[in-house]
Amino acid sequence: MKLKWAFIAGLLASAATVSAQSDPVIMTIGGEPVLKSEFEYIYNKNSSSSIDKKSLDEYVDLFVKFKMKVMEAKERQLNELPSYLKEYQSYKDQLILPYLIDKETEEDLAREAYERYKTMVNCSHILIKVKDTDSLSAYKKINDLYAQLKKGADFAELAKKNSECPSAAQGGMLNYIKPFTTVYPFETAAYNTPVGQYSRPFRTEFGYHIVKVHSVLNVENSYRVAQIFKRESPTAKASADSIRQAIKSVEDFNRLVLSCTDDRDGAMRGGELGWVNAGRFPAELEAAARKMTKVGEVSDVIKTEFGYHILVARDIQPMESYEKMLPELKKRLLRDSRSMTVVQKSREKLEMKYAFSKIDGGLDPFYAVAQDTTLTYSELNGRLQDLDAPLFTISGEYYPQASFVSAFKNHRDIWMSVKDATKKNTNDAKRTIERNKEYLGLTPHKLVDLAFDKYINEVLTGLYKETLLQENKELRNLLQEYSDGLLLFDISSKEVWSKATSNVDGLTKFFEANKEKYRFDSPRFKGVVVRCVDKNTKSEVEKFAKDLIFEGMDARILTEFNKNGARVKAESGLYAKGANKVVDQEYFNVKGAYSDAEYPYVVCIGELLEVPNSFKDVKGPVTADYQNYLEEEWVKHLRSKYNVKLNQDVLKTVKSNN
Repeated sequence: MKLKWAFIAGLLASAATVSAQSDPVIMTIGGEPVLKSEFEYIYNKNSSSSIDKKSLDEYVDLFVKFKMKVMEAKERQLNELPSYLKEYQSYKDQLILPYLIDKETEEDLAREAYERYKTMVNCSHILIKVKDTDSLSAYKKINDLYAQLKKGADFAELAKKNSECPSAAQGGMLNYIKPFTTVYPFETAAYNTPVGQYSRPFRTEFGYHIVKVHSVLNVENSYRVAQIFKRESPTAKASADSIRQAIKSVEDFNRLVLSCTDDRDGAMRGGELGWVNAGRFPAELEAAARKMTKVGEVSDVIKTEFGYHILVARDIQPMESYEKMLPELKKRLLRDSRSMTVVQKSREKLEMKYAFSKIDGGLDPFYAVAQDTTLTYSELNGRLQDLDAPLFTISGEYYPQASFVSAFKNHRDIWMSVKDATKKNTNDAKRTIERNKEYLGLTPHKLVDLAFDKYINEVLTGLYKETLLQENKELRNLLQEYSDGLLLFDISSKEVWSKATSNVDGLTKFFEANKEKYRFDSPRFKGVVVRCVDKNTKSEVEKFAKDLIFEGMDARILTEFNKNGARVKAESGLYAKGANKVVDQEYFNVKGAYSDAEYPYVVCIGELLEVPNSFKDVKGPVTADYQNYLEEEWVKHLRSKYNVKLNQDVLKTVKSNN
């Protein structure tokens, strides 16, 4: 049985038929059709600027030039270069990703995260790690500890003695957590456990946990506070109480903070502590700050391990709305472990959309092969030959086991390399394991399941991407625009930009042929200007420069005369009158133009030009003009190569958004 993709062709052909009816050909270039939607999309996008509005006829000419250059790039197979393919695929994946995400699940998770952001959970936990593939012993141990807790055992003591997390030394204490600071299953367990209670055992990528919640802190508002502080002493409490009694208003607080606080650095800032972030200040201080309800409110005296504090609320900012936080929440979702929930839901919808069904027993030959890790490559190929039994169906079409062989071998190779790396203690081995952590400790059976799951995901998402591009005109145009832009840049660089900047012979010939165009409007001094600390240095420079060519002369002089201190300053260039004071004085007869007590003596080595000697004297304008010349010659060549036919009837129907 051959791998069948006929149904895909049918879907795409159907979409293309509908497209042709509503999206006529507006022109052909070199025999290649251009659809009205592509032209209209780019026309409206590029003529939206009031600075660069073009008439339709003008834009047709620009568009034709653009498409001819892209066709030339394709003819030279620039669209097959690895650099192009990598950049194009990256953009395509980025463009399509939002369409692959299950919006309903994403919305639910974003809303859940937003609600959780309103509080922080103070918790501790017990962790029992899963070692290699032995999850059973870890499961038994965590359940034994759970049983001890139910009988009244102390959570902190059990954590100290049994937890395999660094927090064990503190009785498993993690302090406050908030959304996205832990893996999603742990976060969910913490937020769903009532204060004062502990959760049932649960699994994360790190192992098995039990979490205990000590308190929940409301952080819906953000607080900026200032303090009056009294350091711990026999009289500190009485002093703090007296100060609090004297405070009747914010003005009183501001006056007393300067004279009464023991935080002298803080006093210079009006007692400012800044914004209250969880864990930044002692818990007692943070709790007192979050009880305040209005700006200017003054707290009671608060005791911490450092001493006594009196707070005033300088600012209270409510939490941003869900709508404002949503873009950032979505970004975090994609980077967080909960993104797997979105991915899984999206995968389920693709399976339903394309009626995916796995055939029972279809993977059995792969399970058998995976068990034997001693197979040579030829033996492996022999075992995987002629696997024509059905493996899965999509939209009623059967796909044979042979369709999965290549993907299976690739994943098996990675799995084998990880197994081999675990036996070594080298940096390369560690990097191999780090890159492929999901393969670590997999049984042969689970390897096959993982490989098949990834393979089916590629099949389904690949199918969805192609049908999506056929169905979504805007997306298709965006991708086409990006592809053409990449090719236009590459071909223009080769044909125009690189030649214009690096072709010395071409620049020279172009300059000589158009020399009259580049005459100076006034004389120019071309040469090296040297400023010297004394008369002897000036004489030495004049003597030294006699044997030097102009190119690089300034660098040679600087190197020679500044070995043991800065004796000279040197620069080279082309100077008009008024551009350099030394040149003005020495060549343009401006008396007293130059004066410098540190470098009073000057040397000018060069000549006064009425017209430029070479293109280098006017390199900027010559290069720009030469680039335009190359562009014009190239376009002439393209017009002779690619025949252009316009469909005037379709052109008349082009709509402008302006």
